[in-house]
Amino acid sequence: MQLDHHKPSCNWRRLQKARTYKKIPKKTKKNPFIRPNQNKALEDNLEIKGYPEVFFSFSKPGFLRQKSPSNKPIIEPEKEIKNTQKTRIGRYIALDCEMVQVGPCDRKDRVLARISIVNYHGNIILDTFVKPKERVIDYKTWISGITHSDLENAPSFEEVQKKVSDLLKNRILVGHAVKNDLDVLFLSHPRKDIRDTSRFRPFKTYSKGRTPSLKRLAKEILNITIQDNTHSSVEDARAAMLLYRHYKPEMDRVSFAMG
Repeated sequence: MQLDHHKPSCNWRRLQKARTYKKIPKKTKKNPFIRPNQNKALEDNLEIKGYPEVFFSFSKPGFLRQKSPSNKPIIEPEKEIKNTQKTRIGRYIALDCEMVQVGPCDRKDRVLARISIVNYHGNIILDTFVKPKERVIDYKTWISGITHSDLENAPSFEEVQKKVSDLLKNRILVGHAVKNDLDVLFLSHPRKDIRDTSRFRPFKTYSKGRTPSLKRLAKEILNITIQDNTHSSVEDARAAMLLYRHYKPEMDRVSFAMG
């Protein structure tokens, strides 16, 4: 008898009817550092590990105000939560600096013009302009928002440096490209106590393996827009702190291993 190879046999057809199949879900590679629903960081009242958080207050006119999902400002300056836990300095601080250009044009030396430090809860610990010793040739106002009048009666570099140095002692320092900020302050900090969002390897997936900008990380992970016009060192410090809070165990592990 000639077999028809194009039709299944009766036995095979009966077997197929009798068997039941379970759908096997496709395996997908999971990055242990990147969490699901990461773009919803500012939803659900910014609740992270039991702390309902309020971020991004702006105490200077001209700074952008971020909007919540309801299109209202996330927080007004006068509405900041005032309690001991949230306003004390604590063990974790985030730092960001704004610079201006001094010296000859061909050298493009940058010096400190403003520094902001916030605590774990985003409350401002230090926010001050700094008077440069040298003549400023470019205030970079279009980026920093800093003008000549801001620096005219500002504290000296030495005074601010001393305050920052005291604040850094025995604390975890959070920031984005922290080395640049420490260099302009002429300060150092133990490597194991630095949490740098620009060097955290899983974040590089957002920039094709290159160093990601803070603006991109804020948009991709926190679902917020920063640095839309001029920069705010308070805003940038808060964004870095919030990124760290989302990945605290992972970033702490990496820093501990680096020692």
